[in-house]
Amino acid sequence: MHITVTVRHTDITEALRRYIEGKLKKLEKFSINIIEIHVILTAERDRYLVEILLVAKRLSISSKAQTQDMYTSFDSALDLLESRITKYLDKRKTHRLRVLKKKPQAVKSRKRLIRADRNELKPMSIGEAREQLEVSGNDFLVFNNEEENKVNVIYKRKDGNLGLIDTK
Repeated sequence: MHITVTVRHTDITEALRRYIEGKLKKLEKFSINIIEIHVILTAERDRYLVEILLVAKRLSISSKAQTQDMYTSFDSALDLLESRITKYLDKRKTHRLRVLKKKPQAVKSRKRLIRADRNELKPMSIGEAREQLEVSGNDFLVFNNEEENKVNVIYKRKDGNLGLIDTK
């Protein structure tokens, strides 16, 4: 983080420079990758204007404050800058939450293949297939019907009976 202090129409004391740099170092708590902070101090008659320009990655925020004391002007401008950073971070957070909430709904609409099994088709009669289905605990069984030499599927129906799918 690079801090630049520019003074117009007045001189800056070393104490004020340390005060400004110390307060600006505390902005690192926001974790927004601050690149540069430019502070402009301007004296006009009996008022002091402080402008703070913050440049971060994908972000540029400024704040201004004007009072009759340089320290108070700086503190007011810094408070305004912090509130703007907080507002930006809150917007970014709520936007991320909205995006995350929408993604699972899109995933629910598409069916995915979870598991694929490769089984050898065993030649058996329909009676043997029925017994094999009951022993296996599965809802269906694909087998080669030895009587017709075709692939068949035997499955458990919702009413508790068994169904047979015969292929041509």
